[in-house]
Amino acid sequence: MSGNFQELVKRGFIAQVTNTQADKAINNEKLVFYLGLDPTADSLHIGHILPLMLAAHLQKMGHRPIILLGGSTGLIGDPSEKAKERPLLSKDQVEKNVLAIKKQVGKLLDFSGKNKAQIINNADWLSSYRLIDFLRDVGKHFTINEMLGRESIKKRLTDRKQGISFTEFSYMMLQAADYLELYQKYNCQLQIGGTDQWGNIIAGVDLIKKKLNKTAHGLVVPLLTRSDGKKFGKTEEGAIWLDPDKTSPYKMYQYWLNAADEEAIAFLKLFTFLSLEEIEEIARQAKKNPTKRLAQKRLACEFVEMIHGSQELSAVVGACQFLFGEEKNNISQKEMDCLCSAVPQKEIAKGALKGGLLIEEAIVLSGLADSKKEARRLLNQGGIYLNNRRCQIDDNLTKEDFISDKAALLRAGKKRYSLLILK
Repeated sequence: MSGNFQELVKRGFIAQVTNTQADKAINNEKLVFYLGLDPTADSLHIGHILPLMLAAHLQKMGHRPIILLGGSTGLIGDPSEKAKERPLLSKDQVEKNVLAIKKQVGKLLDFSGKNKAQIINNADWLSSYRLIDFLRDVGKHFTINEMLGRESIKKRLTDRKQGISFTEFSYMMLQAADYLELYQKYNCQLQIGGTDQWGNIIAGVDLIKKKLNKTAHGLVVPLLTRSDGKKFGKTEEGAIWLDPDKTSPYKMYQYWLNAADEEAIAFLKLFTFLSLEEIEEIARQAKKNPTKRLAQKRLACEFVEMIHGSQELSAVVGACQFLFGEEKNNISQKEMDCLCSAVPQKEIAKGALKGGLLIEEAIVLSGLADSKKEARRLLNQGGIYLNNRRCQIDDNLTKEDFISDKAALLRAGKKRYSLLILK
């Protein structure tokens, strides 16, 4: 096995594939393939990104992607990997989510050129299906025995309290109808997705075989978990969203920066477009200098730039330099915005700085100490830093301490911060 498919294997994208013909098709043909995304939220999170990264790599290999947004299936809800039925969304909410996700997909795929990506909404055909026609054209090709054997259905049936509604039970047929439609209209021969979609993908492959006597392919990416056992893409605060209003670029950067050493190299293969040779070199350098976290920094930089652009990345890096030990003489507004998303802030009036403000008073004002007595104790222990310089007991906070006349950073110990904003 060699060529494009082998590169996907080396990168770690392949969990399961429907048949041996799929790897030959990826190596030797220019395929139309599709990835389905149900608009159940108004943003994707990084748990959605792995199949999208596979789509981007396939496109770079010359294949043409279709992103199928579930304007209709999103109204139903996929039971796969769900312990209970999700609340039904309104049509207006689904349409709003579709528009938001379209913009995010555009950051990963190329919508120009010979094999330009295309976004399609399955409401274009599913919403016009008549029930009797659907049952005759699609439903008759599914047996209840076969559907009950799918893992996503079996899990729900074993839970007497939750069970599964006929609405969600029908989801598999709807997704299979999508694949049939795309095969007939666009000659789409490959569907990709997460491992939770395996049963639904197989259903579509089987339907195409039964209806058209044609061979279609399916490929799923692995389910990722963190080395600490936590679910990939989640923190204590929740999911890492692509929408900067939900997750700041700074927090996204920190998420990747906190990857374990053994994870970082694997994630570079999956979540960046760096060549395998370049990643191998990064791995060698990281092994020589483990304390520098070279792989994590490159991973964080590549991903944030891909999603939010070079200006946001520059602001995040500048904010990190300010927070973690480097002295700065100026700070941009974007860096300031990043800092405000990362640490608590307190406003301070310029008038309060006339003649200098005792550092112990500034510490109390910042919220790092509840009293002057506690502030003095921290100062005497050498645990207070102003703009990364250790403070002395008799220091004053002055206007000159505010970088670019905007902000001064107080720190207690290694991890407690407060950003003083000059007003």
